[in-house]
Amino acid sequence: MIPIIKYFWLHTKKSSLLHISLLSLILIAVVGIFIVKIAILEEIETSVVFTGTLLRNVFIVLMIVFISNTINQLYEHRQFEFILTKAIPRIYIPIAFFTILALLALKFALLSGIILYCFKARLHGIVLYSVSLFGELLALASFTMAVALILKRNLLITLTAIGFYSLSRLAGFLVMIGKNDINSFSFERAHEWILQRLMNLFTLIFPRFDLVTQTEWLIYTNIIETMLFAKLMISLILFSLLLLAVGCHDFKKQEF
Repeated sequence: MIPIIKYFWLHTKKSSLLHISLLSLILIAVVGIFIVKIAILEEIETSVVFTGTLLRNVFIVLMIVFISNTINQLYEHRQFEFILTKAIPRIYIPIAFFTILALLALKFALLSGIILYCFKARLHGIVLYSVSLFGELLALASFTMAVALILKRNLLITLTAIGFYSLSRLAGFLVMIGKNDINSFSFERAHEWILQRLMNLFTLIFPRFDLVTQTEWLIYTNIIETMLFAKLMISLILFSLLLLAVGCHDFKKQEF
C-alpha cells in the first residue's frame, strides 16, 4: 500500500496542480488586499468574507480538474496496468489514490486557514471553516474519483462533478420544497406530491454542502451549534467512505 501511495504522490508532484494552486493563492491574496483598500465600511470583514468565498470555490474547481485529468492520464498511459503487474490487490489502488486526495484536501484546508488568519479572521471561525472545507473537499473528491473510475472521459467527469456539487449547494432549496404541507396523495395535487417525494429523496442522496464552509463563521460568534457541526462532518466522512467503496467495487470489475 505504501509504495502505491508514494507512486501516486510523485505523480501528483509532477502535476501542474501545485503551480496553479500557488498562483491562485497569490491572486486571492492580491484581490483580498485590493478589497480592503476600496472598502468604505467594515474593511476587514469584507475582505475576510470575499477571501473565504474565493478560497472555497478555487479549491473546489482545482480538486475536480485535478482528479479528472489525473485519472484520465492514468488510464491513457496504462499506468494502472503497470501497477497491477506488481501482483497487488486491486482494491489498494483506489484506496491509495483516495489517500492522496485526502492529503491534498488537508493541504488546501490548512492553506486556507493560514491565508484567512493573515486577513485577521476570527481564530475559532478559521478552525470551523478549515475543518469544514476539508470535509467538503474530501466528499467531493470521493465522488469525483468514483465517477472518474466509471466514466473515464475527462469532460464528462468534470461536468458531472460540477453538476453534483451545484445540486448539493442547492440542497437547502430542495429541503424547503420537500417540507411542503402535502401529507396525503390526491389526483388534484399529484404533481406536487411527486415533486415533494423526489425532493426528499434528493436530500437523502446529496450531501448538505449548503450548510458547510460558511464565511459567516469567520466573522460572527456562536453561529453554529457544536453538535450540528459534528453531525455535518460525520455525514461528509461517511459519504466519502461510501463513494470510496463504490469506486473500489467498480475498479475490481474492470478489465485491463
